[in-house]
Amino acid sequence: MFGILNGLDYTDFNPAIDPLIKKHFSLAHLNERVENKVDLQKEFNLVADPNIPILSMIGRLDTQKGLDLVMDVLPFVLDEYNVQFVVMGGGDPQYRDFFLELEKKYRKRVGTHLMPNFTLPRKIFAGTDLLVLPSRWEPGGIVAVEGMRYGAVPLVRQTGGLADSVEEYDIATGKGTGFTFEHFHSLAFMGALTRALVVYEQPKLWRKLIRNCMQADFSWKKAAKQYEDVYLRAIDFRGKQLKKNPNEAYRVEY
Repeated sequence: MFGILNGLDYTDFNPAIDPLIKKHFSLAHLNERVENKVDLQKEFNLVADPNIPILSMIGRLDTQKGLDLVMDVLPFVLDEYNVQFVVMGGGDPQYRDFFLELEKKYRKRVGTHLMPNFTLPRKIFAGTDLLVLPSRWEPGGIVAVEGMRYGAVPLVRQTGGLADSVEEYDIATGKGTGFTFEHFHSLAFMGALTRALVVYEQPKLWRKLIRNCMQADFSWKKAAKQYEDVYLRAIDFRGKQLKKNPNEAYRVEY
């Protein structure tokens, strides 16, 4: 059995030319990204300060997305740390109500857009610091891949496609693309979030992490090569079977 990750259209998802974001940027002009962060803060009526880390969630408001962990941890994080939080997506009323109450309590620090939107995610990807994905299960994990293309650092639970696409950042080696946790528990989630905020306070390390994310290759060109390899292995395997039993080629089963 083989698994191949989602590919991403790198022509469409390209911060250097994307018309949906405030300011174009690239690895060669990474400083330009900060303008998108300020634009995101204004979009969600937050304090416009590029030094404050932004945590974001994008997707359905559903138990699959690990929102129970978010409900446990986020109020504490907002009380103890100077962070901002953005959420976009529609879904379960209990989660909608939670985020709306949070927005009222933490004015200028929490922003919501609790309905589907097909253009706003690009602005969030281009401006947020952390993309939070604490899913119970996640077959594909395409949101993390899209976010990394725009320099949004993913914080994910190690499950499904998220486990395959996000590598824990190692301060010592400088390798990795995000922050991960294994057990579906609020303390595990909080631990990963704390590690992320510690690294954020070290600008050189954080910049290196952003570069790692943007340099990760999730293009369809790479995925297509993996599909080709699987097809060639299947052909080779079948060929070896037929050499062992030539009559196999003429057998038809119903």
